[in-house]
Amino acid sequence: MATRPSYDFEMSIGHPFTVGILHIDLHLPCCHSLKEKRGRLAKVMNHLRKKHPVVVAEVGDQNTWDRAGLAAVTLSPSRDLANRILDAAADTLAKDGEIELVWHEIELV
Repeated sequence: MATRPSYDFEMSIGHPFTVGILHIDLHLPCCHSLKEKRGRLAKVMNHLRKKHPVVVAEVGDQNTWDRAGLAAVTLSPSRDLANRILDAAADTLAKDGEIELVWHEIELV
């Protein structure tokens, strides 16, 4: 339960924002075991986090060594900015020579 601060304040509510979700399906041809996959995915996900304002998680194909389902999420004050951020993140993955971006889709909520 949230506690109120001891000083007077005015609630800050009603600010519009957009949640953007990038659904990603990757092929990892360089991986021949789950251990290799975990190492490669850690590098890919860290690179995305450093280059783009996103949170990334593996959400699918977790027990398949050559495939990965990822989701990258961003929070933005505008739909256009959220879309551009996630489009740039997908472009970063597409340019990575060690993985193959099989499919991606952007969802704005």
